[in-house]
Amino acid sequence: PQPPPPIAGWNVWHPSLAYLLAAALVLGLTLWRNVHVAGQWVLTTANGPVLLYQGNCHDSRGLLFYSESYQRLLQQYGSQSAVPWGRELLRDITAHPFAFAALLLKKTWMFWNSYDAADNVCIYVYRPYLWLVRWNPVTWVVLVPLGAVGLWQMRGQWRRQIALYLYTTVFAVSIIAVFIVGRYRLQILLPMLIWAGPAAVALAQAAWAGDRQRLGRPLAVVASGVFLLWPQWSPAVRHNTQEGLKGYRLSRPNDYNRMWVAFATLGRDAEGRALLERAIKEYPFAEGIALPLAASYLEARRPHDALPVLQAYIRAQGGGERKAMLMLAEALSQAGRKADALEAVRLVLQHNPDDAEAAALLLAIQRRR
Repeated sequence: PQPPPPIAGWNVWHPSLAYLLAAALVLGLTLWRNVHVAGQWVLTTANGPVLLYQGNCHDSRGLLFYSESYQRLLQQYGSQSAVPWGRELLRDITAHPFAFAALLLKKTWMFWNSYDAADNVCIYVYRPYLWLVRWNPVTWVVLVPLGAVGLWQMRGQWRRQIALYLYTTVFAVSIIAVFIVGRYRLQILLPMLIWAGPAAVALAQAAWAGDRQRLGRPLAVVASGVFLLWPQWSPAVRHNTQEGLKGYRLSRPNDYNRMWVAFATLGRDAEGRALLERAIKEYPFAEGIALPLAASYLEARRPHDALPVLQAYIRAQGGGERKAMLMLAEALSQAGRKADALEAVRLVLQHNPDDAEAAALLLAIQRRR
C-alpha cells in the first residue's frame, strides 16, 4: 500500500520546529531551576543589566572592560546589586546617542572579525605550542566567508533553513548587544559550518571539472572575506597596544602572564622564561611581564639579564616602584654592585621607613661579601 501523503508544509517546517523544541527544552531546564531554587523567573542568568551597561555605556570599549562610568556608579550606590543598571544605561544613551551608535557599529565589526577577543585563554599565546592550532586552516577567518558563500548557494532552500536564519540573527544580535568575547560568539560557527559544507563541496566539484567560472567567483568571495576579516583589522586588537608602542598586539599582557603562571605551576621555569622573553618584546613596561621575567632571571642567578629589564621598567613608571626597586637592589647585589644595591634599598626606605621587607633586604645585603 502507498504511504499517506505528507501534511502540507510539514517536510519544510519540521526541522525548524524540532530545533525550537530542543532549544525550549534546554532553556526550560534553567528556567525551572531558577524558579524553584531562587524563586525568580529568570531564563538563564540575572547579570544581564550590568553586562548591558558595561558593553553600551559611552566610555565602553565593546569588550570586557570596567569603564570609568561603571566604577563611578559602583562608588555612588555602594554595591553592584544596588545600581539600577537599566535606568543608568538609558540615561547614558540619551546623553551620548552618537557614541552609542558608533559603539554598536564597532561591536558588529568586532563580532564578525576573526580576532579572538579572549578573557581567559588566548589562542595566540597557545599557538606556538600546539601544532594543530598553528597550522589548522579550518578557522573563523575561513569558515565565515565560506559559510557566506554556502548561504547564498542554498538560498533556494530558505524555507527549510528558517531556524538557521533565526538562530544566526538572534545569536549575533544578543552578543553584539552586550560586549564581544571570543567564547561568547563561538556558537556562531555552528550555522557557518553547516553552510560552509555545501560551499566546499561545490568548490571541489568545480575544481575537479575544471570549471573556472564556477570556481573563480566563490574563491574570490572567500579570499575577499579572509582579507576583510583578518584579525589585525579588528578594533579590539588596537586596545592591546599600549601608548608609545607601535604595531598591533594580538595577545594582551595578562594573556602572557596567565600562561607564565601555568608554566611556573608545573615547574617548567625555562619554558616560562622563554615565553616572558617573547612577551617583553611586545610589552616592555607591563608589570605582569617585566617583574616575573626579572624574578626568573634572579632565581637563575642571571643578574646581568635582570638589570636592563628592571631599569627600563622603573624608568617607564617614573621611579618609585617599590617591588621593582627591591628586585633591582637584589640584582645589583648579585652582580657585585653592593653600594648601588644599598642605595636602591635606602630609596625605598625613604618613602616608608617602616618597610620590614626593605629593612630585611638592606641587612642581608650588608652582610654579604
